[in-house]
Amino acid sequence: MVIVATVALCLHILINNSEFQRYMIQRISAVSDYDLNTGPVRIYFEDGLGIEAKEVMAHSKSKTHSFRADQIDVRFTLNSLLKGQIVPSKINAKKANLHLLPKDKTNQHTISEKMPKMIARVKPLIAKFHKLEIFDSTVTIKNSPYSVKNINAAVSSIEK
Repeated sequence: MVIVATVALCLHILINNSEFQRYMIQRISAVSDYDLNTGPVRIYFEDGLGIEAKEVMAHSKSKTHSFRADQIDVRFTLNSLLKGQIVPSKINAKKANLHLLPKDKTNQHTISEKMPKMIARVKPLIAKFHKLEIFDSTVTIKNSPYSVKNINAAVSSIEK
């Protein structure tokens, strides 16, 4: 019992260390398609490993989109982490803003022409997650007069 309590205490001290938290964000950034920057981070264990971050900025390395959120909560299952897979099982984003950057610099397309391309670019982003929840969020398309605001959605994968 003393060993378990000691290990739990050491683990608690480690995960609440700001240097360790920065290291975790750097590792996630290195293995993902994103350059990540965050404000305060909290790491916790609840249904696996959870990372809650405030003031999140993420820029895709492919330069096709960027993401900003006041707060994001990402959960990973322990099974996937033990297999070396860093795939979130759930993401909650609050006051998020997704900026889509069109590859062409012209603004001669109508929104009806842009929508299928936008959906095609967003689909692979959300397909990676089992569950994605966004609250009070916005999607904007650069060089477009349109944006979608006040989005509240829960997107889940359908198990077959």
